[in-house]
Amino acid sequence: MGTHLIGAYGLHWKRSEVDWFPGNGYNWQMLGRIGSVRPGLRICDFRYAAGVYVLEKGGRPVYAGVATGKGGFGDRLRPHTKDGTKNWTHFSWFSFDDVLLDEPRKTYPAYPSNWAMVDIREELTKTQMKPVLGELEALLVNLIYDGRLVSNIQRPRFPHAKEWTQVTLGNFGAPGICHRVDPALFAKPGWLVKPPAKLSER
Repeated sequence: MGTHLIGAYGLHWKRSEVDWFPGNGYNWQMLGRIGSVRPGLRICDFRYAAGVYVLEKGGRPVYAGVATGKGGFGDRLRPHTKDGTKNWTHFSWFSFDDVLLDEPRKTYPAYPSNWAMVDIREELTKTQMKPVLGELEALLVNLIYDGRLVSNIQRPRFPHAKEWTQVTLGNFGAPGICHRVDPALFAKPGWLVKPPAKLSER
């Protein structure tokens, strides 16, 4: 039984660095990383993780939502790229699901080298509440935090969650970070061979 609310998070990711509509049958991905060199480097796709997200413009929030369906963040974020009323440029996300950095079961093959997997928490609604209260405060502060306005407050952290850095187009170019992991789980492994075209913000 889990005793925490947030399992992973990413702050101020660029909308323009996600290929929301890759075309030609490719799936799109919401890739984050921790570390930059092996053995600590891990890349994870958070498209299907559940949690809270914030759309931002000019460093300030313009919209917030909750993603709890099977499609996770992906089902909520991609439609927002067609919603011109929000006109957002960045987004932050806070996942209720955990992340497995390595395959924990000896009876299963190991994950592809230097990849991590989202661990869906099926019994999220049964999480014990007392240890979660401090994380709830941390979540609320992070959602509204603006260093220009409230720089004198201490930003609380999540004790069980790591911050994930966005995987960007520049990480695909050799010898970028993406060349240091098994290419098997990239939706577009061809990006490792040639630089990807500039992404559309549709």
